[in-house]
Amino acid sequence: MSQSVDEAGTWTTVIGGELVEIPATIEGVRATLSPERAAEFNLVVARTHAAKLPQVLADWALPPEALAEEDAVIARLKAGDHSDSIPQVALSVSSDSTGRSVLTPLAPVDNPCR
Repeated sequence: MSQSVDEAGTWTTVIGGELVEIPATIEGVRATLSPERAAEFNLVVARTHAAKLPQVLADWALPPEALAEEDAVIARLKAGDHSDSIPQVALSVSSDSTGRSVLTPLAPVDNPCR
């Protein structure tokens, strides 16, 4: 998920095709949780390595519909449905007669996005 952070302490991301803001601070996430979930959140944050805090914070900040959306995409991909995916193609790099670089697929490209 692509996110940007603003000065007000929120992340902006896309959920269900809509641009939404979610909390980007520990305090902001905690304020959105029930007392029981806030207690669990506090334990998780306290035990998380600093390098992983941004991802943990984002996971807790996302609403359930965003997580359901991600789960649906993963299930679709595991089932072999790669529609709306960007095909990954192995390319070779060569030069044309003018010296410009030319990218050529190493195998025929079957674009599943069509």
